[in-house]
Amino acid sequence: MHTLTRLPHNGEPYSIDLESLPYTIGRDSGNNLIFVNEYVSRRHAVIDADGEEYFIQDHDSTHGTFINGTALSNGPNPLKPGDKISLGVFPDNEEFYFDIHVRPTEQGLPEPLVEADSPISQQIKLIEAEREFEALGKLIKPRLSFNQHEVLALLWKSYPAACTLDAIAQAGWPKQEYEVGNDEIYTCISNIKKRLKENGLNPEILQNVRRYGYKLVDGPLEDLEAS
Repeated sequence: MHTLTRLPHNGEPYSIDLESLPYTIGRDSGNNLIFVNEYVSRRHAVIDADGEEYFIQDHDSTHGTFINGTALSNGPNPLKPGDKISLGVFPDNEEFYFDIHVRPTEQGLPEPLVEADSPISQQIKLIEAEREFEALGKLIKPRLSFNQHEVLALLWKSYPAACTLDAIAQAGWPKQEYEVGNDEIYTCISNIKKRLKENGLNPEILQNVRRYGYKLVDGPLEDLEAS
């Protein structure tokens, strides 16, 4: 299922399922998502889909709708996982990430959304039966630590969607009795990126999604001599 993750100015991010389409956003009480915000128009924007392709359209709002900082053009504008949607560009604007909610299996892990011939699979690939990763067709040696493997497996299976910090904490530290801090997650991600670089990959294929989490992206192979 596709979702919006709201980034409130006070409080933690939370997900909103796009259960019915078209999905309208605005200040009027008849919208699917309602905001009491003077900068949001009564019928500000609408999200709809054509098959598996999702789109967002601004409804002549006063302050505009933006994807990744760029104002929407007239008519439907395509959405892809990880896109940041902003209603206006003022300090107290409403912001979301458009994403895909991955489907859990019986073991609680997401089913892979990665195609075998996708650019990301050509760079890094999970060999699930062996609990191994391949980088550029060669096994990563030595093996990743438990936390590193589980976090990277979650990100790989969730590609191209981003994973929240909570999801990463649950995957990497499943039996932790205390709350996993952002510093622990950051250290784990940094160590994963270091291991990717050691195995010839551009570590920037693993990217931070501000105030949300992390995701894998298609990227160029690392030029080790230039780094």
